[in-house]
Amino acid sequence: MLSIGAISSAGQGARYYERDGYYDRDDPAHRDASAWAGRGAADLGLEGPVDPETFRAVLEGRVPDGSGTRLGRRGRDGEILHRPGRDLTFSAPKSVSLAALVGGDRRIVDAHDRAVRATLDWVERNAAETRMKDPETGAMARVRNQRIVAATFRHDASRSLDPQLHTHAVLANMTRGEDGKWRSMGNEGLYDRQKLIGMLYRNELAANLSRLGYGIEKTHADGRFEIAGVSREAVEAFSISQERKCWRPNAMKSLVKFNACGPFRQRVNTIATPRLGNEW
Repeated sequence: MLSIGAISSAGQGARYYERDGYYDRDDPAHRDASAWAGRGAADLGLEGPVDPETFRAVLEGRVPDGSGTRLGRRGRDGEILHRPGRDLTFSAPKSVSLAALVGGDRRIVDAHDRAVRATLDWVERNAAETRMKDPETGAMARVRNQRIVAATFRHDASRSLDPQLHTHAVLANMTRGEDGKWRSMGNEGLYDRQKLIGMLYRNELAANLSRLGYGIEKTHADGRFEIAGVSREAVEAFSISQERKCWRPNAMKSLVKFNACGPFRQRVNTIATPRLGNEW
C-alpha cells in the first residue's frame, strides 16, 4: 500500500526521530533504519543514516552545499515561505509483516528495503517534477527527471503497535535539474501516478519474496497480495480493525486464546521494538 501526505512544517520532520513507542531517537537501531536516497542527495554527499539537523535544514529549503542557497518565496513580512515536502509511506502486506517480524525472517526486511529503493528510483525519473519556463513559448512547463533529495525511515510497528513493516520516504521540496540548479518540486506527478507507484512497489516486493522462495497469493486486481500459507485468522488477529478480538497467532502455526487484548495493546505502548517481538 502507498499513501502520500504533506509535511506541514520542517519541525514536523522531527517526529521521525522522536520516540514512537518502539524506538528511542538515540537507539542505534533507529538511526540505522534511516537512509538518504536520490541522486540529489548523492550530489550533496548525503549517504548512510539520516542526520537530524541536516534533515531539518533540507525540509526548510536550505541546500546543504555551503552555497547558502535557500528555496522558497518571500512572505509579506520578509520571511521565507517554503513547503517542506511529501511523505510517501510504503506499507508491506500484513502477511509479509508477520513473516518478517513475528516469523523472524529478516531477509524479508531487506526485500522490502530493496523494493522501496527501486520504486524511489522510478519516482525520481518519472514522477519527480519541477516547473520551468519553456524557452520557446515562455510558458511554465512541468519538467520530469529531476534529481531528488529523500530520506527514508523504516518502522516495524503501526501506531497501535501491531507488526507493520513500513517505510516513510520523505521527498524534500528540493530538486536539481540537468542544468545543475536547485528548484522546488512540483507534486502533480506524484499524485497523478500514485496508484502506479503503489503497484510498482508491490510488484518489486512480490518479485523479491518469490526469489526467497515464498509463494504469492494475489488478492486484488491491482496487484495487492499476501504470502501463501499465512492464514486470514493470523492476518486479522494482528490488524487494528480486529483490536478487540482476543486471538493471537502462536509461532504462526496455530491460534491460542489471549484474554486481554486491550490491556496488552496499552501495555506494549511503553515497550521497545526488540521486546515487541516477544509480545507479538
